[in-house]
Amino acid sequence: MNSPAASFEEFSGELALLVERFARNLDEYKGPHYNEARLRDDFLNPFFLALGWDVANRAGHIQSKREVEIESATRIGSGKKRADYLFRGAGRDRFICEAKKPSSPLDKGPIFQAKRYAWNKDLPLAVFDGL
Repeated sequence: MNSPAASFEEFSGELALLVERFARNLDEYKGPHYNEARLRDDFLNPFFLALGWDVANRAGHIQSKREVEIESATRIGSGKKRADYLFRGAGRDRFICEAKKPSSPLDKGPIFQAKRYAWNKDLPLAVFDGL
């Protein structure tokens, strides 16, 4: 990771703030107008930043060299789909994260989607975040 890693206390503090904000505004976040892009901006990007990932590309890399690539193209059969996040470490693709808005049902479809992205990128790990 290129970003300076936060101490455990700093990370814990940021995580507590995110959890408290989500709990305080749960009805809004689970409502029909709160979409995936807002989820990523309000919660996922700050979470990954707190873990030390260079989500904002402060290093100034081109897309294919970024530590965190947003909307990473993934070849699936004869077409392309986009994984929400692709994380890289030491110059190699490491794992993907697929996000869904909080009002989306937690069922097999999105979980299969995350696993399919990881499989097609030959990655051992897929993270699904449906909050």
